[in-house]
Amino acid sequence: MLPPGYRMRGPEPGDAAHVVAIVNDEARTIAGAVTVDVDRLERMWSSPGVDRERDVALVVNDADVVCAMLYCSCQAPYLRVRFRGAVRRADHHQGIGGALVAEAAVRGSRFRGLAGGAPQVLQGFTFVGDRRTDSLMTAAGFRPVRYFLEMERVFSEVREPAGVVDGVVIRPYRSSDIEAVHACIATAFDDHWGDPEPSFEEWRRGVDDTSFWSVALVDDAIVGVVSAAGGRPSDGERGYVGELGVLPSWRGRGVGEALLRTAFRSIEAAGLPAVCLHVDGASLTGATRLYERVGMRARPSYMWWERAFDGTNAVRCDRWTSP
Repeated sequence: MLPPGYRMRGPEPGDAAHVVAIVNDEARTIAGAVTVDVDRLERMWSSPGVDRERDVALVVNDADVVCAMLYCSCQAPYLRVRFRGAVRRADHHQGIGGALVAEAAVRGSRFRGLAGGAPQVLQGFTFVGDRRTDSLMTAAGFRPVRYFLEMERVFSEVREPAGVVDGVVIRPYRSSDIEAVHACIATAFDDHWGDPEPSFEEWRRGVDDTSFWSVALVDDAIVGVVSAAGGRPSDGERGYVGELGVLPSWRGRGVGEALLRTAFRSIEAAGLPAVCLHVDGASLTGATRLYERVGMRARPSYMWWERAFDGTNAVRCDRWTSP
């Protein structure tokens, strides 16, 4: 239940900018970087399967000022119902966070049964180091199940070397590659923790700037992909590597490193001072070691918490390693 002076409503035109400001203020304070912009948020709210009125909730005060946000989502095979909340700093310590967690369980219940009888869990996202939220999630019966690292490379005066692998051609992404790129990413991430990769149509909706993307080819077949994005050098923003995927049969041959170094060169040439990415802290592919080898340094960034829908801890939880 929300405290007096606050109410919950659905999103309205113009609300996205206020939500982005709240989310990024929290991200800067705790994680040291922004995490979302208006275009990305609008794409999230418009993703297939998302019902804005049922899956997005905003908390406003008596003056109709947006004070908090809740976003729920669930993708096939519908085993994990996930939510993300954020509260404006001026409205902390009012009990809004607890109300959002309770509301997430209510709204997430609409996905119950879609997994065909398989166990379903409720998962929440928080930044590592936010003890206030840690206490809130623990009190609500959640336990941490996975943490992710942010890794960063600050560019120096030494030019990044080109990535080269015998028998492999690294070239910029072309629009005609899009279906093969999605197929490569889906296969490369098939053994990763979390939900399966989205369908081609859903994934394509999120494709925006591809100017820093590259592919690795063997006999004209794509065996690896790196998707990266730039920022605004004038604001000191960093480049960001979104996905780095290599087909299992080509791992361990230097393809991932070559793609990564290619992305670094492009981002550095654009005038950006650094590049970052996020990686599963318990990755089975040795990704963290690769990123350290190319000069990136890690720090815990965000975590997923989990509980069963009945409020008890989930029976099956993935391995948790404390940061």
